[in-house]
Amino acid sequence: MNRAEIIALQESLNQQGFNLVVDGRYGQKTRDAYAAYLDWDTEVPTVVPPAPKPWYLSRSIIGLLATIAAGLLGRSGYLVDAGELTNVLLHIVEAGGLVLAFVGTVRRREIGRAHV
Repeated sequence: MNRAEIIALQESLNQQGFNLVVDGRYGQKTRDAYAAYLDWDTEVPTVVPPAPKPWYLSRSIIGLLATIAAGLLGRSGYLVDAGELTNVLLHIVEAGGLVLAFVGTVRRREIGRAHV
Protein backbone atom coordinates (compact mmCIF):
# COMPACT_ATOMS: atom_id res chain seq x y z
CA MET A 1 0.00 0.00 0.00
CA ASN A 2 1.18 3.49 -0.71
CA ARG A 3 0.89 6.42 1.70
CA ALA A 4 -2.43 7.67 0.28
CA GLU A 5 -4.00 4.20 0.60
CA ILE A 6 -2.80 3.87 4.18
CA ILE A 7 -4.24 7.29 5.04
CA ALA A 8 -7.57 6.26 3.50
CA LEU A 9 -7.49 3.00 5.50
CA GLN A 10 -6.72 4.85 8.75
CA GLU A 11 -9.50 7.37 8.15
CA SER A 12 -11.94 4.57 7.35
CA LEU A 13 -10.96 2.67 10.50
CA ASN A 14 -11.41 5.83 12.56
CA GLN A 15 -14.93 6.20 11.14
CA GLN A 16 -15.60 2.65 12.38
CA GLY A 17 -14.66 3.68 15.94
CA PHE A 18 -10.95 2.94 16.06
CA ASN A 19 -8.70 5.63 17.44
CA LEU A 20 -5.73 5.85 15.09
CA VAL A 21 -3.36 8.66 14.27
CA VAL A 22 -3.76 9.34 10.53
CA ASP A 23 -0.09 9.50 9.56
CA GLY A 24 0.10 7.32 6.46
CA ARG A 25 2.33 4.71 8.10
CA TYR A 26 1.23 1.09 8.27
CA GLY A 27 2.49 0.33 11.75
CA GLN A 28 1.46 -2.13 14.42
CA LYS A 29 -1.56 -0.11 15.63
CA THR A 30 -2.98 0.22 12.12
CA ARG A 31 -2.36 -3.47 11.48
CA ASP A 32 -4.10 -4.48 14.73
CA ALA A 33 -7.07 -2.18 14.07
CA TYR A 34 -7.41 -3.51 10.51
CA ALA A 35 -7.29 -7.12 11.75
CA ALA A 36 -9.95 -6.36 14.40
CA TYR A 37 -12.14 -4.69 11.76
CA LEU A 38 -11.83 -7.67 9.41
CA ASP A 39 -12.65 -10.11 12.24
CA TRP A 40 -15.65 -8.08 13.44
CA ASP A 41 -18.44 -10.18 11.87
CA THR A 42 -16.77 -13.56 11.51
CA GLU A 43 -15.63 -16.47 13.62
CA VAL A 44 -12.68 -17.11 11.31
CA PRO A 45 -9.65 -14.93 12.01
CA THR A 46 -8.38 -13.02 9.01
CA VAL A 47 -4.68 -12.95 8.19
CA VAL A 48 -3.42 -9.40 7.88
CA PRO A 49 0.04 -8.58 6.53
CA PRO A 50 2.51 -7.66 9.27
CA ALA A 51 3.79 -4.15 9.68
CA PRO A 52 6.97 -3.65 7.68
CA LYS A 53 10.32 -3.87 9.42
CA PRO A 54 12.05 -0.48 9.71
CA TRP A 55 14.83 -0.03 7.15
CA TYR A 56 17.49 0.42 9.84
CA LEU A 57 16.82 -3.10 11.19
CA SER A 58 17.54 -4.74 7.83
CA ARG A 59 20.73 -6.82 7.76
CA SER A 60 21.14 -5.92 4.09
CA ILE A 61 21.07 -2.19 4.78
CA ILE A 62 23.44 -2.52 7.74
CA GLY A 63 25.80 -4.61 5.62
CA LEU A 64 25.64 -2.02 2.83
CA LEU A 65 26.39 0.80 5.27
CA ALA A 66 29.30 -1.19 6.73
CA THR A 67 30.73 -1.81 3.26
CA ILE A 68 30.47 1.88 2.39
CA ALA A 69 32.05 2.87 5.72
CA ALA A 70 34.86 0.30 5.27
CA GLY A 71 35.51 1.62 1.75
CA LEU A 72 35.63 5.23 2.90
CA LEU A 73 37.89 4.37 5.83
CA GLY A 74 40.11 2.30 3.52
CA ARG A 75 40.57 5.30 1.23
CA SER A 76 41.58 7.32 4.28
CA GLY A 77 44.34 4.86 5.11
CA TYR A 78 42.59 2.70 7.73
CA LEU A 79 42.26 -1.07 7.32
CA VAL A 80 38.73 -2.17 8.18
CA ASP A 81 37.06 -5.54 7.64
CA ALA A 82 33.53 -4.96 6.31
CA GLY A 83 32.29 -8.19 7.93
CA GLU A 84 33.53 -7.17 11.36
CA LEU A 85 32.13 -3.68 10.91
CA THR A 86 28.75 -5.23 10.02
CA ASN A 87 28.83 -7.27 13.25
CA VAL A 88 29.66 -4.17 15.29
CA LEU A 89 26.81 -2.21 13.66
CA LEU A 90 24.38 -5.09 14.30
CA HIS A 91 25.34 -5.11 17.98
CA ILE A 92 24.82 -1.34 18.15
CA VAL A 93 21.36 -1.68 16.57
CA GLU A 94 20.46 -4.51 18.98
CA ALA A 95 21.58 -2.44 21.97
CA GLY A 96 19.61 0.54 20.65
CA GLY A 97 16.53 -1.66 20.30
CA LEU A 98 16.87 -2.81 23.90
CA VAL A 99 17.17 0.78 25.09
CA LEU A 100 14.09 1.80 23.08
CA ALA A 101 12.12 -1.16 24.46
CA PHE A 102 13.10 -0.21 28.02
CA VAL A 103 12.21 3.47 27.52
CA GLY A 104 8.91 2.51 25.88
CA THR A 105 8.02 0.20 28.77
CA VAL A 106 8.84 2.85 31.36
CA ARG A 107 6.84 5.53 29.51
CA ARG A 108 3.87 3.18 29.08
CA ARG A 109 3.85 2.44 32.80
CA GLU A 110 4.04 6.14 33.61
CA ILE A 111 1.13 6.88 31.27
CA GLY A 112 -0.86 4.00 32.77
CA ARG A 113 -0.33 5.33 36.29
CA ALA A 114 -1.43 8.81 35.23
CA HIS A 115 -4.77 7.45 33.98
CA VAL A 116 -5.55 5.39 37.09
